[in-house]
Amino acid sequence: MIEPTREDLSVARDLVTLYRRLSGTAAQSADVSVVTDLLAARLDAPVWIVNDKLTVIVASGTDSTPAEATERVQARATALRWDRILQVASDTGSAVRSPELADGATVVVAPITVDLDVAAYLMTVEQKRHGSGDFALLATEHAATVCGVMLSRERALAAAAGRARDDLVEALLSGRAADADELARWARHLGLDTSVPTRVMLVRATSGGSRGAVRHRHDRVNEVVEHFCQSRGRGVVTAARDDGVVVLLPDDPPGGPTAQALGEECLAYCRDLFPGTDLAVGMSGVRSGAAHLSRAYDEARRTVDAATRLRRHGTVVTFDGLGIHRLLLQVADVDELRRFADDVLGPLRRYDQLHGSQLVETLAAFFEDGPGLRRMADRLHVHPNTVTYRLRRITEIADLDLDHHRDRLSTQVALTILEILGSEVIGDSDD
Repeated sequence: MIEPTREDLSVARDLVTLYRRLSGTAAQSADVSVVTDLLAARLDAPVWIVNDKLTVIVASGTDSTPAEATERVQARATALRWDRILQVASDTGSAVRSPELADGATVVVAPITVDLDVAAYLMTVEQKRHGSGDFALLATEHAATVCGVMLSRERALAAAAGRARDDLVEALLSGRAADADELARWARHLGLDTSVPTRVMLVRATSGGSRGAVRHRHDRVNEVVEHFCQSRGRGVVTAARDDGVVVLLPDDPPGGPTAQALGEECLAYCRDLFPGTDLAVGMSGVRSGAAHLSRAYDEARRTVDAATRLRRHGTVVTFDGLGIHRLLLQVADVDELRRFADDVLGPLRRYDQLHGSQLVETLAAFFEDGPGLRRMADRLHVHPNTVTYRLRRITEIADLDLDHHRDRLSTQVALTILEILGSEVIGDSDD
């Protein structure tokens, strides 16, 4: 049996001591920089945490900024197959040593694993070894393990905090509380000042495609919308839901963009990043007090529904600016709206379906352009005499007097319902 030398025992003792100090940091509420600082001090060498592109995230044992350190690390990498070195470290889950560089140094790399995935790499420079064996290799590997434990804990805490935060937002939006004071406490926990005029904005991605691809793209859009609104706005609270991203925000905060401006900036930002994705944005009316947030959310949701139906994508649609749409959206019984539209426009719709005519379209042009035959004819691309004939048939088939204010009002409301709910509101079969 080969007896360990005094130097070997000394190295082993140093390694055990370092292991204990590194492991002790995992039990503290410390940052991974504490680990890299300890390792850099013991190895008397720079230590970095890098991603798979060799971008430095944390730097210790050096006066360089992360950006400067990135340049130096990537400069060293030009002489080595770093993609292969990182791949070996990732596959084996162990520290690896690079071939010697021109100055005789080697680089030690160890994977930092979080929930079975390699999140980053711990890296240090190892000068020519003089009887030190694998000290740097083993120390770096253990330090990477400790970093992984710390990052896993941070991820778990962040996930738990995120779920608690989402629960509070859900409670506010649903108005689920014993009293207004409880709602106000929940809002304060979220950092939301409901004493100032507040709006609720809902951002929804609406583009189509295969289910899997759409889900992935929409999740990515939601992440971007949340990050943008939180970083650009002031006093903003966001939450991703099944119906889109909900943004609770002051209407006109000091030192920040207004709610309307933030919505427009967010749309412009997403338009550049996701040119093939349509976004519908609905903004509630201005509300004060936590007790009114559930109503504001309902307004934002109804507004987005209307914007989607009206194909008003790429613009911020406000509940206050919906006009008569706003009143119709307050009707809880959608079937009643359908019945009203069918009573007024059903005969014309069924006639159009049976004869391939355009009486409903002509009626809409009548209210958009006024009774001027030439303007209507230009819009419909027909002769004015055709417009005259169609208007006469409309009055005969639907029993409407377009000179009577009540018939005109009923017809305009029915056309608006058709615009909001779509053509399916009109029955297809003959009575």
